Amino acid sequence: MLPVRSRIFVAIFTLCVLLAACDDDTTTGPLQGKSGSMARFVLAKDHLYVANETTIKVFQVEANGALTSSGAVEAGFGIETIFAKDDNLFLGADNGMYVYSIANPAVPKFVSFYNHIMACDPVVVQGQYAYVTLRVSDCRTTGFDAVEVIDIRNLSSPVRVSSYATETPYGLGVDNNLLFVCQGDGGLKVFDVADPANVKQVKHYTSLHAYDVIPNQGVLLLTGNTGIYQYDYSDVLNIRQLSHIPVAP
Repeated sequence: MLPVRSRIFVAIFTLCVLLAACDDDTTTGPLQGKSGSMARFVLAKDHLYVANETTIKVFQVEANGALTSSGAVEAGFGIETIFAKDDNLFLGADNGMYVYSIANPAVPKFVSFYNHIMACDPVVVQGQYAYVTLRVSDCRTTGFDAVEVIDIRNLSSPVRVSSYATETPYGLGVDNNLLFVCQGDGGLKVFDVADPANVKQVKHYTSLHAYDVIPNQGVLLLTGNTGIYQYDYSDVLNIRQLSHIPVAP
């Protein structure tokens, strides 16, 4: 279970991005949000999906912004996070990753389950690969902390491509060839994932407290223990702070 303050950060963090996605007057297609990897809710295809430990709750987003319940789907056990990509939802659970199709957005349909060691498990997706962090240190289990790369070209049978040990990983985000991994008090690590089978660390920012991130076209939205930050990562070896919204402990 996340500390209360961390859950508040996640809610504010995700809500800010969802509101930004909804406030674009030029948008003509279905509403689509960009949420953090630690989020329990996500906006996709004019629907809001909310995950609890066993269920996906579905809400239709009406033209006036109102929410109408479309029902709920039982979705396994120990679900912690939810991430949307194209026609699919990826649910991070303490024992693996669930994939659900939202080809029919009102009724998520089970596609597959990828099993891993018992651990806290956020997930993000880009192209043919999913990236997950496995954190055992705060999750009342044994094993090792790691980042895993999963081939999802066949969504019915995801396959692990590679795994890399790292310390206390929390949220993560991916943008083109860059993977950002939060390590709480341990800072922020940046990896080159141009070759998913041979991931390379390119930078470790030890002076930051990093809980979750959303990278987007050169601007990194980051939550830490003192608030929400924006960083310019056009030069990933020397990221530059753009703004800070303080949140009191």
